[in-house]
Amino acid sequence: MRVLYGITEPVLAPLRRLVPPEKLAGMDVSPLIAIFLIQVIQHFLY
Repeated sequence: MRVLYGITEPVLAPLRRLVPPEKLAGMDVSPLIAIFLIQVIQHFLY
């Protein structure tokens, strides 16, 4: 579990600061935002 946390936290932590889960009734949408941003970046690179 620590390995997964170590890999994902550098990406998700800044997104959690922008959209704190407390503002969305405790729902953490940072993984969804990260996936969306990765897809947008991939689209522009290829």
